[in-house]
Amino acid sequence: GWPHSADGLIMAVTLLACLQNPARSVSMYGMAIPYQYLPLAQLAMSYLFTQQVPWVDIAGLFVGYVHYLLNDNLKPDEAVPTLLKEN
Repeated sequence: GWPHSADGLIMAVTLLACLQNPARSVSMYGMAIPYQYLPLAQLAMSYLFTQQVPWVDIAGLFVGYVHYLLNDNLKPDEAVPTLLKEN
């Protein structure tokens, strides 16, 4: 149900934040972790605490990365005016 899908949503939002600000760092349990490795550290901590493969978190990583690729890298809004100018 809903409580399990919240883990994937949190992971997707974490991944989006890390991809937009890769040069920052964060402290997790007293360890300074570069922001670009935070999703992997979060996956490792989830595995260590539950002793199960965090499939919902992995799905959240995939969804967040696909969202980042589609919205931040393809930039469909900027492509439309150039196509109109060519005609």
